[in-house]
Amino acid sequence: RSTKAALTGASLIHEISKFDKEKEIVHKEQIQQDFEESVEYLNQFNRKLQAANEKRSSTYKNRISSLVDTNMKTHNIKVKMDKEEAEQREMRLQRFYKKQFDHFKIMK
Repeated sequence: RSTKAALTGASLIHEISKFDKEKEIVHKEQIQQDFEESVEYLNQFNRKLQAANEKRSSTYKNRISSLVDTNMKTHNIKVKMDKEEAEQREMRLQRFYKKQFDHFKIMK
């Protein structure tokens, strides 16, 4: 009886250690699978983030380009207006001096 109990005990210990080893292998496999899933999730997230950054970057580039174009157009209009204003001022001055000169001729 004690031999049978010892064999049963030894068999039980062997089965438990075998179960623990199998459990450890399954646990390691689960950890590996979880790790691979995490890596894949992070890669997907990184790709989405990169795409969003590229989109945002191109949006900013377009906005900046648009602002530069608008500023250049505004500058060109202002230069043109300044030139026209200077020409008008010149014409007014010429008319004023002509009147002064005509008036001076009349007075003489």
